[in-house]
Amino acid sequence: MTVPGRTKWVARLVSATAWLLVGGAAAHIDAYPPRMPEVFLEDAELTDVFFVDPDHGWAVGDRGVILATDDGGRHWRVQPSPVPCRLESVWFSDERHGWIVGGWTHPYTHLTSGVILRTTDGGGRWEKLTRAHLPALKRVQFLDRRHGWAVGAASALFPAGVYWTDDAGLSWSSVAPLEHDGWTCADFSGPDAGVVVGRGPQVAEIRQRRLLATEAPSSGRRSGRSVRLSATGGGPVAGAHRPLGWLVGDGGLVLQTEDGGRTWRAPPTRLPGGMTTYFDFAALAVRGDRCWIAGAPGTRILHSADRGETWQVFDTGQTLPLRALSFVDDQRGWAVGALGTILATRDGGQSWTVQRSGGERAAWLGLFSSANRVPLEMVVDLSGNDGFLGAVEVLSQFGKEAGVQETSPLEDRLREAVSHAGGSSAHVPWNFPSPPGGCQLPGAKLLAGWDPQNKGRPQARLQEYLVRRIRQWRPEIIITEPTQAGDQLPLSHLVSQAVLAAVEAAADPLQESDQAILTGLEPWRVKKVFSFEGRDAPAALNLTTSQLAHRLATSVTDQAQLGWQRLHRQYHWPAQTLGFRLLVNRLSHELGPQSFFGGIALVPGSEVRRKLAPPPSQDVRSLGRLIQQRRNIEQFLRNVATSPQRSDVWLGQVEELIRGLDAQASGQVLFELARSLKDSGQLDLAVDVYDFLLNRFPNHPLSEAAVVWLVQYTGSSEARQSWVEPRPDRPEAEEQARTYAAWIRQHRPSLYAEPIVRFPLLAAERGPGSGTSGYLNSMAKQRPRDAWWRCAQSELWIASPNRAAPKPIARSQVAPQRPQLDGRLDEPFWQQAEPLTLTSRHQDDQDWPATVLLAHDDDYLYLAAQVRKAPGVEYPSCDQPRPRKAELTDRDRIEILIDVDRDYATYYRLIIDSRGWVRDECLGSPDWNPEWYVAAVQDEHHWTIEAAIAWSQLVEQPPMPGAYWALGVQRLVPGRGFQAWNHPARPRITPEGFGLLRFEKRP
Repeated sequence: MTVPGRTKWVARLVSATAWLLVGGAAAHIDAYPPRMPEVFLEDAELTDVFFVDPDHGWAVGDRGVILATDDGGRHWRVQPSPVPCRLESVWFSDERHGWIVGGWTHPYTHLTSGVILRTTDGGGRWEKLTRAHLPALKRVQFLDRRHGWAVGAASALFPAGVYWTDDAGLSWSSVAPLEHDGWTCADFSGPDAGVVVGRGPQVAEIRQRRLLATEAPSSGRRSGRSVRLSATGGGPVAGAHRPLGWLVGDGGLVLQTEDGGRTWRAPPTRLPGGMTTYFDFAALAVRGDRCWIAGAPGTRILHSADRGETWQVFDTGQTLPLRALSFVDDQRGWAVGALGTILATRDGGQSWTVQRSGGERAAWLGLFSSANRVPLEMVVDLSGNDGFLGAVEVLSQFGKEAGVQETSPLEDRLREAVSHAGGSSAHVPWNFPSPPGGCQLPGAKLLAGWDPQNKGRPQARLQEYLVRRIRQWRPEIIITEPTQAGDQLPLSHLVSQAVLAAVEAAADPLQESDQAILTGLEPWRVKKVFSFEGRDAPAALNLTTSQLAHRLATSVTDQAQLGWQRLHRQYHWPAQTLGFRLLVNRLSHELGPQSFFGGIALVPGSEVRRKLAPPPSQDVRSLGRLIQQRRNIEQFLRNVATSPQRSDVWLGQVEELIRGLDAQASGQVLFELARSLKDSGQLDLAVDVYDFLLNRFPNHPLSEAAVVWLVQYTGSSEARQSWVEPRPDRPEAEEQARTYAAWIRQHRPSLYAEPIVRFPLLAAERGPGSGTSGYLNSMAKQRPRDAWWRCAQSELWIASPNRAAPKPIARSQVAPQRPQLDGRLDEPFWQQAEPLTLTSRHQDDQDWPATVLLAHDDDYLYLAAQVRKAPGVEYPSCDQPRPRKAELTDRDRIEILIDVDRDYATYYRLIIDSRGWVRDECLGSPDWNPEWYVAAVQDEHHWTIEAAIAWSQLVEQPPMPGAYWALGVQRLVPGRGFQAWNHPARPRITPEGFGLLRFEKRP
């Protein structure tokens, strides 16, 4: 593409932001999430508690909160924390030497960083240990002042997720990896022995600093949340002492081991009635033969004094979820959990008193079908700015795709997003998974998919769960899904109907009475229920997102963006308004509709509302000017995306637009500007803007997402073919990619090991003597056997194909004659082509199979598909002109994903539906406009397509015989499901799951 005056525009951009170089804003920005006002620490969720003796204890939790006591908890004081991120675990070897671990998720990339804090003076000063570049951590445990363990997420640099130290945490080493989805908890019985537990739950044993898979307990989708090994019990196994242990988790999961974690079974006596049905366990303490268990709701503590032979149930006197337990002897213990709650017992758990709490219940409760439906701007307005305590429940999440290792699971990212917005709690239940492949399925099919996790009663279990959460949180108001969602959003419709029924049931003492008796949760009457109608959707109650959240010194939408960056992988334009509708009103008609809390008196500092943050240092008027400036910038950037021809005008205005913004906001503006340029097809200009962001604000939280895109773009063969034009002021793409790689090594050394960076670099440098095998061999030996491991193995196999291929291979045969594109597939070479069979991992596609065929000649790549129509799906005839960029979201369609350089990051996307209507993208941009030809034929039961695309639209030269590309082939059928030839695969494309495409020789 030709961009007149382009060099001049770049010069203007540098000039426009040059004031930052001379003190307009600080260049250094902490890469941690921004700090919230201090009052937010009062209700921050507490995740762990540890006592070294009956007097000295510590508790840690969300927003970097660290609490300490030296009088057994009669008084708790906040200790200065050097980090604002979530802290998950605390451990002390004595009253002076302690460690805390936690971490946070990076914007858009969803990679994580771990935090390790250490004190040598009882917490008077906590120091960050910065030498290690570990991912987010969930558990820390020290055996003495020098020797300890930490457990958590995995990264490319540390794929095992299990780490040990011999120097008090200054440096850490990793054990050998085992495939996992991130560990959630662990416990260690010695310097070389322990148990780690993850989702599923997956359980592994540590022996002699080796990670060994154990007999996985049968628990469905339930995840382990806490595991403890007793100091006694178990007896010798194979000549070594093997401690008794306990594991608890979702859905009342309680398991016991007598061989140190090698095998697991249910306790000898069943738990008291209802405990496995109505509780999700998260907290566990073990002393000898005794154990204590708690969770959500936090009304009950389960106790056994005899290794699970008998059980007692104790009442806590409160309902909030509990996350951790600590006992210093058989009588004295503490429990911590939601809203900063700390409970204490002096009689072995029979009675509990509240020592500290930042609130007793929620003012509002959000119940939503998926994370994408959570209106974070509303959370900012109600909780972040006005201080109403709030909790979010996202009722459904995608199940794990086999072979995909998650860097940060949804439940962690949702907690961070809600916390950044000012909310107090967020949760995702285990037993309502999203439909296969994330497709929109009718309500009946959704419920059928929940049968295995809900004993064949999914609808009843959903209502029971919602009633339990309402009675647990006791909110004044509920915000949920629209009642009119219908066929467009069947999951939303199902949730809204269930919520309305649950609101009535929660208030009725005669409904869910078993639940009330067994949990101690009393009926609760919600005063109002609102539906979130959507973004920029007209409604009776509207929230303007650009309004000032003056206690946070920013706008509602800007604060919400901090959360959206953790939930999404791509930037989305913020909505200007959010629409809400009043569904249930138990107040007077005049008071109810006015606002969310109209007619409900909740004063700051009460049981449901935090004390309001003090006014910011800036006056409201100057803050208002800054907010208006940000809105002007947003409109300006929207114009960039829609009016690319005016770039020479808008670029000259940048200086005035960003003047006065701090470094955090300035970096955000630059990131959004680059995104606008990408949206308008000006990818080459986006490179310059991202490049400026990296050089001026290397520590900005968004610089990581920027540099990842830069490496992928500059190293991409597809980008060079479709977008990049040579420029005298810019080096070759391969050299640019190496420059960005050097930036990563300097500023984000752990990122350099990630395959989303290294595979694009390998693709850019691929060739004789490129020296790429070292990284690939390292991955092949050290990484768990996930999709990226197969990518590495495939590269090594292509270089030396002396064994079975690690990935599926599609073979494109040579077409001896050019086919007539009529959709009939009657040429002989089509009959001889090797079909690619598309399948569903959920085996729900027997009556709608599909196959795809590939062939080529010197001029074209040919594609064909033979597809059986899915029952109950509409297949309109093509009775109008075929559009160039059709919207195919609600159509049965085939997607061909072509990655010509095997970087597993950038690819061509060719989409064809049953009518032969098409949509095409390159690097996610629909502005790619290749010339290709499609014919389609359909009858009552089948549809067939035949297509041809010239090599010149894909590559500079046709591939040589024996060449390999990466290939993804998948089919999406709205209302039915998802199929793919390659796995792992899902509608949100997973490039590392692509198979291989081999171009065969002429016969």
